[in-house]
Amino acid sequence: MTITKAAYRLCKSVVRAEVRRELQERIHNLSIASGPGGGQFGSLASKQGVQLLSFLVIDQERARISAGPLPLALPPLSESDRKLFGSAHAEMTRLDDQCVQPVVSRWPVVRTALFPYSHFPPLAETHRPDASKLLLSEPEAANLVEAFAQHSDMRMILTTPDHVFAQGDENGIHQALLEFLGRIQQGGVGHVPSAIEQLVFHASSSHPQRAVMRFFSALLSVRESLHNLNQMIYQAILADKPPILDEDCIISISDTHNNVVGSSAVIAFQPDAYTHFLGPGDLALVKVIPNHLPLKGLVRVEGLRFEYSRDLGSTHTISTRFLNDDLSPFGPLSKAF
Repeated sequence: MTITKAAYRLCKSVVRAEVRRELQERIHNLSIASGPGGGQFGSLASKQGVQLLSFLVIDQERARISAGPLPLALPPLSESDRKLFGSAHAEMTRLDDQCVQPVVSRWPVVRTALFPYSHFPPLAETHRPDASKLLLSEPEAANLVEAFAQHSDMRMILTTPDHVFAQGDENGIHQALLEFLGRIQQGGVGHVPSAIEQLVFHASSSHPQRAVMRFFSALLSVRESLHNLNQMIYQAILADKPPILDEDCIISISDTHNNVVGSSAVIAFQPDAYTHFLGPGDLALVKVIPNHLPLKGLVRVEGLRFEYSRDLGSTHTISTRFLNDDLSPFGPLSKAF
């Protein structure tokens, strides 16, 4: 079973979980104008891009936000809300840890680099699951962990010779990985950073930097897979199914690329009730469009712009990266080195 298929099955169990409705109601209440803080709490949380942890981050940063240049009177989360969000978040991080346990056992120094919430220590690791309000089905979570062990880049990391990172330290590897991701994101979808291009296409096959970049690329791929898994779970809390982009709403598909970084496309569509709120970091399902390149599957939104015309009305244009069966947007990268 692929990671994507196992993740879908896990998300179906999330939809059936009893605690899901309680989470939905609290997120909705924090996001509407009549809710506490006039909906600003939910709006600010959505911009953090770290799922349920976002609400805990905004709660922690309330004093700073209230004293900012555009002060907002944000009420604190209730203790029950902190426990509710914290418990579900802790379940997700526990699942993340279980997925990468074989790699972390072999390479303890990569733990922080692989942790999708490493931007927010120690808040991201201070909560524990509440056994009376579990979100994730244990059997489906176990299936997911089993599927994740077959992640192609997990296997690449595990077979990396010890000497490649014999001198590496945990913080240094973490910072180097974030810088690597930053260079890829800065170029935008479809772009191959010049440093990657030079090493892949112009350096000799025996160049020592190839092994290092292969290792970092595999780490990045696994980290992003975990992030996308967590996003799938979060979106399953909010809606029964992922937003769907198909021939009923897509206006155009352009700037399609399939290179050593991954596959990407720019998609213009007319939003409906399910796709109206798609933003950076969100996942959507693209269905086959007749007379277009055979692009289909899960995509992650990397950028968004709004337009309006008299002929088409409101349109949204998103830059996307396609996810492979490992839920990674960077599947080909490590193999290129």
